[in-house]
Amino acid sequence: MDAANRAAALYKIRTTFGWSAADVAQKLDVSPRLVGMWETGTQPIPDGRWRLFLHEVSDELPRRREFVVVNAADGSTPLDVISDANFYDLNQDLESGIGVVSSYAIDRVTGRPYLHMQRFPLATNQHVIRAAKHWRAALRAGVSTGESEMLAMHRCLTRRVLEAEQSNPRLRELKEKIAAASRAADLAMDATEDVRREKLHELDRAVFALIHEVDGSKGV
Repeated sequence: MDAANRAAALYKIRTTFGWSAADVAQKLDVSPRLVGMWETGTQPIPDGRWRLFLHEVSDELPRRREFVVVNAADGSTPLDVISDANFYDLNQDLESGIGVVSSYAIDRVTGRPYLHMQRFPLATNQHVIRAAKHWRAALRAGVSTGESEMLAMHRCLTRRVLEAEQSNPRLRELKEKIAAASRAADLAMDATEDVRREKLHELDRAVFALIHEVDGSKGV
């Protein structure tokens, strides 16, 4: 996995687990600022820290009932982490032996929601196929199967934003403000408690403004 894909995977996996930059920093014995630099590609993730991160991911999975790791052809290198709360769809090409799983995600740099599509070998990911079938059936039945209300809410908001953005160009500006506030909050992890609290409040206000705008958009 090259540096750019590592950066994207680090952010996607940690946000799927609900880990903050500070959580990852503590696990890897580095600063939250450095984690942010890895995720934005400002600095490459060293091999040793990357392996340690993957070890932490593997250690976390037994505690997460509705999470699965999408593996590379070797059956052990994680390409992505999917949960019932951010799963969207799965497509399989049995002839080529390749699958594509889609999940909701947020771009680390722009803060814009998008559908993340991960190609993977079917042979080493039968567990992903089983989980996807279960989640797809639950979605069709209108049933929530996960433990994380936060991720479920995030998924719902993402869908609503994607739909509303078609008729309201102001949403892009509001999402950029959320991205800026999120970066500021990450960078303030080493600051005083008062500064950290204010940055988190700014992030909350930015998210509330987006939700308010989405609710007021025509057709939503």
